This record gives sequence, structure tokens and C-alpha cells, in this order.
Amino acid sequence: MAEPPKTPRPHPVVVLVHTPDQQPLARALAKALRRMGRTRKRHITAVLSGRATPGQLARADHLLLLLSPGLDSDPGVGSALADWHETGPDRPVLLALVSGTLGWDKGLGRFGADSPVPQAARSAYSSEPGYADFSGLEGARTHSLSNDDFRRGTGQIASALYGLPARDQLDGDDIRGHQRRRRLRIAFLAIVPALAVVAALTVPQALHDSQEAARERKAARDAEQTAEENRRSAAARRLVNRAQKEDSDSPELRLLLAAQGFVLGDAQAGSVLHSLLRTYGEEKAPLGLLEGRTDADGAPLALGPDGGVLTGQGTYYAPGDWKPRTTVLPDQLEVLALSPGGRHAVVRTTRKIGSTVRVAGAEHRCAGPRDTAACTGVDLVDLTTGRAHPLPPEVSAARSGLSDMPTTTQRQPAGADFLPDIFSHDGAYLLSVGTLTHSLYVVPTLDPARVVTVGLPARPIAVQSLKDGTVSVLTEKTWLVLRPLDGRVVRRVELDVGGAQAAVVRPRAREVVLAKGGRLTFVAIGTGEERGSVDTGLALVQQLAVDPAEGTLVATGGGGGALVDAEDLGVVARGPWGVLGTSARFSGEADGPGIEASFTQDGSRVLMRPLIGESGWGSPVYIWDTDPLSWYRASCALAARTLTDEEWKKYVRLDQDVTHACTAGTLRRQPSR
Repeated sequence: MAEPPKTPRPHPVVVLVHTPDQQPLARALAKALRRMGRTRKRHITAVLSGRATPGQLARADHLLLLLSPGLDSDPGVGSALADWHETGPDRPVLLALVSGTLGWDKGLGRFGADSPVPQAARSAYSSEPGYADFSGLEGARTHSLSNDDFRRGTGQIASALYGLPARDQLDGDDIRGHQRRRRLRIAFLAIVPALAVVAALTVPQALHDSQEAARERKAARDAEQTAEENRRSAAARRLVNRAQKEDSDSPELRLLLAAQGFVLGDAQAGSVLHSLLRTYGEEKAPLGLLEGRTDADGAPLALGPDGGVLTGQGTYYAPGDWKPRTTVLPDQLEVLALSPGGRHAVVRTTRKIGSTVRVAGAEHRCAGPRDTAACTGVDLVDLTTGRAHPLPPEVSAARSGLSDMPTTTQRQPAGADFLPDIFSHDGAYLLSVGTLTHSLYVVPTLDPARVVTVGLPARPIAVQSLKDGTVSVLTEKTWLVLRPLDGRVVRRVELDVGGAQAAVVRPRAREVVLAKGGRLTFVAIGTGEERGSVDTGLALVQQLAVDPAEGTLVATGGGGGALVDAEDLGVVARGPWGVLGTSARFSGEADGPGIEASFTQDGSRVLMRPLIGESGWGSPVYIWDTDPLSWYRASCALAARTLTDEEWKKYVRLDQDVTHACTAGTLRRQPSR
């Protein structure tokens, strides 16, 4: 090998490759030389002999030539060597034998003729040069410093490149480094199993301890949360009880105490708020009075299924805007049913129909008022024209004054036995229940003479008009869904509802709500499984109605009513109709057999009317807003302030961070019940 320079220059090294199959060795050799150089970084380039440019050779401080047979016949090698010697005649070429035999002729002082050394390089050496021998390597796997022959040859080249004292020292440094890495690897492999054993013993225990600590923290948080909820619940109950007491507290303070109980989630706070509004605020903050009505309008005669009201003087109040409209209504008539929009009404009339009437195969004596030869009939009246269409005796038998006893009169059924006539949602059909015949009569409003009779398997409990145009009929043993056009039954489900005084179907929820006494039971249609029940607080539920969204129920009976959340199975508010409802201030009695109820089409309000009593006088209409949040807002508007700090400390006795009632942004939605 040429004598190494005393001060290595940071210039490139060119590895001159003769054939393409030498490139893997050249790349591995360049990588190993850079690794051995450590901080003495060199740019080592491996190029084919024909692609070596004069510029590359001029910038290089070393040229490494890979020797193999046929090298002398490669014109690219000769050209590259000529460029190399032209830029620096005294710069020797480093040699690395890849294949073949390299021999030196001492007599001639040059390489032998069979040596794979190009002719241009044979006269460049005055004595036998050193070279790196890679001829014993076979395959790419041997091109690694872990191979002794490769490491020895690479060390010889690195000694000349980096100015190290001897190639064996370089080789020894690499061997020592390799041995040091091998010892570290052995030590690591020895300690890993021990660490695995330690981890296997300690990790499960640590995990168990961590989980146990997390459970204890959660239990502590839950206990703290429960304690806080109990404190708030007790405070809410205390506030509501205080608001109910009629003592020296001002009306505003009672409203604020009930409102604070409402914010804290007390179930009875809504009822108390409504009661206080009825007592203090009907004139200042009315809840849905029929605006513009006068005493001349007369007592209300009927509620429509959409919340419309028809009065005794023929004034119809449309739901929502409550604008009055004059109708053509004959005098002194009892209205039994009102259609949506107030187009038609079913009225009771008096007419002579003979001494006897045959209904359901039986003769019934016409025992009219005061035992005269007259009986009451039923007409369908068009309120826009005043034209009346008599309905057949079978349809009107339940309210016609007929009796199978010669000296008695069949009066209107009362209480739980009363099933009023109803209209379909579009007003196209009248649905009348024949209590003497266990039949449902479907009467087209535009052609009352064409009656469709549907025989029922048992006593009817409830009849509803559904949004899809069909009719729901619930009997004691069966639930039927039929088409009013022809009376065809499209669905029939066996369902035992015996003992129920009233019922209502929630089609989308696939359940029926049954009233037995004052309790409501929610039963799945098809399976009969009970989802739960609610005590309404009423002695007897006589009427049930559900809002269009099926989320709220109104139960009436015994002079009172209750709003029920059909999803959460809770009572939103309850009380006498004179407390929970805002009166439209119609005069009359309220001792009839029950309370008629109807939701507006958007479900925001429910109207209640006690049915006509024995005296024949009318009764008030009460209007409820179905969202208790509106009661809260009306109470805050009437109080016009919030609790002072002194009142908070005296009555609430909770931390100040609790939400204060009647402050800006409080209760954007209804609190959970």
C-alpha cells in the first residue's frame, strides 16, 4: 500500500467498479469505511469505470480500484486511470482484489502478466504494493464486518485512508468494539427473563391496586354526589312546602320559592307554580284565556279534537289564535261532538219517531221527555250552512231516550260508561259507539245516510282516530285497527284490558295506556308486557287523551286532572281543574259525569271542559300549557326579581354556586323529573 498521508484531507474517495456485479460489494465496502472513519467523514462514491467523470477524479484524494479478470480490456478503466494520473501523477491507486490471482515479478519489478491489473497501473509502483483481498468472499451475506475476511480487507483500506498506525490496530479496535457489543447483547438477553419474571409477579398486583384505588375514588365521588343530590332534594321539598303555606309571605316570595324548588327538580313544584299563578296572576299573566270572548257567547258546548271550542250562541274559537267565527247553529241544542276546524257538529234533537224502535233485534219503547210520544234523536249539522242530517236510530240509540222498560227512559251514560262520539282527524267521518249493540258506526260527514256498521267482539273501552286515517278500537279482549271507508279490519291483536275504565293507544310506542281507578298502566301491544305504571293522584280516571307527539297524557275525572309524562312515567302536575287550569270564565256548573279533554294540534296546550250536568247549564273551559317551563317563566315574570342574599340564607340554605331561579339564562329546557 502507498505510504499514508500525514494529515488526511476531507476529500472524496472514488471506488472504481469494473462490472455491475461488483456494485453490491462496492456499496458494502463504502458503508463499512464510513463506519470505521467515525468522525473522519468521507464521501465515498462507487461508480462504473465508464461513468467516472474527470471532475469526480479531480476532486478525489484516493482512487480505489476493484481488480478482477478482464479489467485491462475495459476502455473505461484506461480512460479513468489516464484522467487520474493527469490530475496528480504521484497519487497512487489503492487496490482491492475481488477475483483472480495477483502476482508480483521481483525480477522485472512489476505485476506479472496474468495479474488482473490494468496496463496503465502496472508501472505506477516501484515496489510491491499492498492490497486488500476480498477474493474469498462468496455472496452478499459475507459483505459485513461480522465476516473476518471482509473486516480484515476493509481494515487495510481504512488504515491507508485515515492515517491510522497499522491495519491490525484498526482491525483490533473493530474486533474489540464488536466484542463489547456482543457482551452487552448477552447481558441484555440475560437480564430480560429476570425482568419478565419480576414483571409477572408485580404487574398484576400493581394493576389490582390501581383498579381498587380507582373504584374507591369513584365510590367516594358517587357518595359525595348522592349526598349533594339529597341536600338539594331536601331543600327543594322545603321550599315547595313553604310556598304552599298561606301566611304573611308576599306573593312574589311564594312564587320565587316555588320557582327555586322547580329549578332544583322537585316533582310537585310545577303544580304549586300553577296554583300560585291561578291565585295571584290570572289577570296579570293569564295562561291561555280565550281572548275577545264575551258573556254573550254563552256557555261552551263542545271541544273539538284539535282544541277548538264551540259556544252556546254558535261562536267557534279556532285553536291557537282563538279567533272567533260565527256558525249557523240552531237554538237550544245539546252538542255531542265537534269536528276539527268546527265544520260539523253532532247535536241531540227531539222528534217523533213512533211508539217503538227496533235496535239490535229488540223493540224499544219511545219514552221521551215527560212520557210523551216523542224521543230524542241525533243530527249531523253543517255549521257553515246550518243544514241538519238525521242519523239512523242505530247510530243515535245510545242517546235517543230509548228504553227496553216501558216506564223508564235511557239517559246519557255517565262516568266510565260514557264514550263520546268523535270525528276522524280530517273530519271526513263521524265515529259513534253503539253501547246497546257493541258496534261502531262510521258515518261519512258528506253522506250521512251511508253508514258503515262494524261489529265489535266485546264492550268498547276506547275509540281513537289515528293520524294515518285508520281508526283504533279497544275492547275488553281485543285491539282493532280498521279502515273507516269500508269498516275493514287491517289489524287485530288479542289484548286483555278487562276492568279498565278508560284507555288510550300510543301507536308509535306500540302500547296502550289503561286506567284502573286512579292508576295508569302502560302495556305493550302484542306481548301484554307492562312497562310500568303511574299513580295520577285522582280517585278515578274517566277520560284519557294523548298529545299528537304521544309524549304527554292528560287524565281527567272526579273534578280534577293530571298531566303525565308518557316517556319517563311521572306526573308533571296534578290538581283540581279550578287550580291547574286557567278558566275561560264561562258560567255554569261542573258536576257532570266527567271532564272532556282535548289537545291542540301542536300539543302545546290541553283544554278541559267538565261535561254538562243535570241542570243543562254549561261549564267552564280550562286551558293548560303542557310545558311546565312556561309556568316557571310566567312566575318569574310575575315576581319580576330573584331571591335576595338574605332570603337565600334563610330559605334555601345551599351554597351560592347553586343555580338561582329567575336569573338570566336559567332553565333553557325543562328540568328532569
